[in-house]
Amino acid sequence: MEIIYSIYKNNPELLESFLYIDVENYLELMPNDIVKEYQAMKERRKSSMGSNMTFNITGGQINIAKDNGNVNAIQNNGIGNNELDAIIGEIKNNLSELKKEDAEEIMDIVDMAREELAKPQPKVSRLRNCIALIAPMMTIANGIPTLSSNLQKFGEFIMNYIK
Repeated sequence: MEIIYSIYKNNPELLESFLYIDVENYLELMPNDIVKEYQAMKERRKSSMGSNMTFNITGGQINIAKDNGNVNAIQNNGIGNNELDAIIGEIKNNLSELKKEDAEEIMDIVDMAREELAKPQPKVSRLRNCIALIAPMMTIANGIPTLSSNLQKFGEFIMNYIK
């Protein structure tokens, strides 16, 4: 219990918004002096915070905007790189059934998209272009179900960065 309260004292938003622990539910387990300290801290927080602070917590990233501010942030931890590599690997494995020119065209698009996705802040316009270029490749891949499926997965993967 002491650990939870020490976290609360140092960073109450972490405890409440990220770990979803409400100290209020544990007051009866705490000594009276800590309960009084908690209530005093809570009052100080309430008066200093007002109602003009916004907390956004997404996947381990905490963004705080004050005084009607907005925070627009993208966190790219490289999550999904294994998925991307797997999809690209499957696309490569199925290119042997295509004409050389078609296989090269698909790989050019894949490489272009992978290069853009590797950037810390991929450009949405370039990713949209890659999506537009993948669409006609679906016709080329017709008749090779695994290639079609993986091109579709690749497009969906890219779309996650556009949204």
